[in-house]
Amino acid sequence: MIKMKFYLSKAAAGLFFICFFQGCIAPKKYHAVQDSLTKCQDVNSVNQSIITILKRDTAQCGIRYRNLDSAKAYIEAVSSSEKKHLSEQLNQKNQEMTQKEQALRARESRVNKLDRIIFSKDSAFAVLKNAISTTLTGYSFTQLTIEYKEDNAYISIEEDMLFKPSSPALDPKSRDVLGKLATILTGLPGEQALVEGNTDSLPPSNSKIADNWEMSVLRASSVTKELIKEGVNPHQLMAEGNSSNNPVAPNNIPEARSKNRRVVIIISDRNDLNKMLDK
Repeated sequence: MIKMKFYLSKAAAGLFFICFFQGCIAPKKYHAVQDSLTKCQDVNSVNQSIITILKRDTAQCGIRYRNLDSAKAYIEAVSSSEKKHLSEQLNQKNQEMTQKEQALRARESRVNKLDRIIFSKDSAFAVLKNAISTTLTGYSFTQLTIEYKEDNAYISIEEDMLFKPSSPALDPKSRDVLGKLATILTGLPGEQALVEGNTDSLPPSNSKIADNWEMSVLRASSVTKELIKEGVNPHQLMAEGNSSNNPVAPNNIPEARSKNRRVVIIISDRNDLNKMLDK
């Protein structure tokens, strides 16, 4: 723009000098020069309009560029934050997966251990059942009964097979059955036996016995001592008295009442017996 003004000024000055040194020029030439000057001015005006538009467009482009630059910086910042967030989530998922894998391996180890224990207990229980059925063959099961529950063997022996009438003292005939029970326990050293004394609801007819509690405890003790004499390790045996609190038949019927006067020998694992005693 400045250059254009300079050229116009220079042209006007040239025309002045021409007129000054050569006098008045011909009208035709003057009008031609005048038209040329007008055209130059019109072109200059158009150029100024274009320049104004270009300046405005440049300013708008600058604004857009700065907005785009800000948007780019924001997107990059958000992208970086999102990447960090996703990375943290991935690390957390990896840690959770590792913990779950460790828990799964620990659980599998416990399951395998339980399977081995169950298999071992099943095998031991099968041996126990076979030993009992083989050793106690030939006994009348009206007075001696065998029941298997929860991996335990319950051998119930009525008083007539073990004791003298109304007494905690063992009858000599008890040695046969107790000797065979001792054979079972000594042949299976891993098994334990809980000897339970039980009575009916009537008070003892023996004046030397205070009550049914004493009778049940003394009878359990007598059986336990005899098993030890027959070679059973004392650490395999425990004794307790239940008095009349664990009947298997009605106490108000004389014929049924005799079934409650019995000793029950529970053969099982030591831990199982301890759980039974804790109940």
